[in-house]
Formats: sequence, structure tokens, C-alpha cells
Amino acid sequence: IGGGNKGFMHWRVEGQTDSPRPLMAAADRVKAKGRGGDDWILGVISELHPDGTYDVLYDDGDEETHLKAELIEPVEEDLNESDDTVADSIDSFFELFVEQLMGGDMYKRLPPEKQRVAADKVNALRPLVREELEAIIEERGPGATVTGEDMAELIPRVMARAQQGT
Repeated sequence: IGGGNKGFMHWRVEGQTDSPRPLMAAADRVKAKGRGGDDWILGVISELHPDGTYDVLYDDGDEETHLKAELIEPVEEDLNESDDTVADSIDSFFELFVEQLMGGDMYKRLPPEKQRVAADKVNALRPLVREELEAIIEERGPGATVTGEDMAELIPRVMARAQQGT
């Protein structure tokens, strides 16, 4: 999951005039010009570093560390596909969300230690996701539908808050 370029905060290094770049988070789907080549390689962000570089886990299982942001672009994913799955509580919604994340091929290809780290990081997001979902319920009322578009907006907010420690 990740929102492609939907709802991402854009940033620019102070004093530079190039186009702002999207701030990407761990687990965001991306394409990268890595391995010293000019071809785009599909993968996911596995780590964001304070210096603005990213680690990318490629679909083929290889990982590259400290790639510059200009070598990475978000991949647009359609999060609005119809899905008949219904959660009857915020906790069951979060469990379905985690199940989808952890059930993906990318997660399954991670070494066991990285799977544990990723699972811990995702589970640590539960209180922040709960707050966001409670706000949706308060706004829309009980029985509110959470769409792919909602998730595309919610996930970047949750990730930003998690990185800020709030």
C-alpha cells in the first residue's frame, strides 16, 4: 500500500529551484533508477533516512540503500478497486489492513528479521490509524465507508505523524 503520488507532501531543498519532490514513506510502491543503470526498476521503499535518501527493496528481492530521491518516483496504484470486505470495528479494519500489507509478495520476500521489523513498525501505527478512522466516523457517522481514496489520504498523514513522533 502507498498512495503513489496521491496526498503526499512535496518538499524542495532550501535554495533550490527544481520541482518539488514527493516525500515517500516506508512501504510506498516506487520505481527507481538504481544499480547504476538508466532503467526503472519496480520496488518499495524499505527505509527513509534523515539525509533524504531511501532504501529500496526491488520486486526481484534485491535491496539498494541510500538512493537519492531524484532516482526514485512513486508508482500510482489504483486504491479505488472494488472490494466487498467489510470490517465491523476499527480494530477489525486495522487487522484487515495489516493482513493485506503482510500478505503481499513484497513482504513475503523479506528476510524473517526484516519481516519482524516491518510488522512491529506497522503495528505501532495502530493508535494513529485509530485516531484517523475515528475522525472519519465522527464526520460521516457510524457505518461509514472507508474508500481507497480515504486510505490514500490517511496513510501519508499517519506516516508523517509517526515520523514526527506524534
